[in-house]
Amino acid sequence: EEFPINSTGVMQAFVFNTRRAKFADPRVRRAFNYAFDFEEMNKQIFFGQYKRVASYFEGLELAARDLPQGQELAILETVKDKLPPEVFTQPYTNPVGGSAEAVRSNLREGVRLLREAGWEVRDRKLVNVKTGEPMVVAFLLSSPDSVRFVEPYKPNLERLGITVSMRVVDEAQYENRLRQWDYDIITA
Repeated sequence: EEFPINSTGVMQAFVFNTRRAKFADPRVRRAFNYAFDFEEMNKQIFFGQYKRVASYFEGLELAARDLPQGQELAILETVKDKLPPEVFTQPYTNPVGGSAEAVRSNLREGVRLLREAGWEVRDRKLVNVKTGEPMVVAFLLSSPDSVRFVEPYKPNLERLGITVSMRVVDEAQYENRLRQWDYDIITA
């Protein structure tokens, strides 16, 4: 029998270095989410053991659920001008994959978001419309075991025109690069 853990929030995620200009626009990060097929990865690698979380505070009373209301809404109203309007109109949901049709639909949405954020595909490469700089991302990994999380994700990102690489480094180098903000994406 498995007992639920309700005392701490549990989350594993890809973490973007938002200090890098290419990740500054939330639509870019959202497009990456649309390219991630959690359902297929959970089935193929983790044998259905995981449930996708929709909140940083999953398992805690602070977890985001539905639309804000009560005291939460009152607090958010004080900073309404700094938040996306959809915070007040639609509950957050992750895209759902698991089938070829769902993946294609999600990738189309990812392309739309990237286009809105100022990126377009030229010669099968995603480039910034203003600068012409290609979207190149490197996953910084602290263990060879982490490659199995990125490897299934990579083809969908490449279908969007993103050039993807993975770099596994030892713990000391990994920690130093984190401290210096010298990474694109990590798992945490």
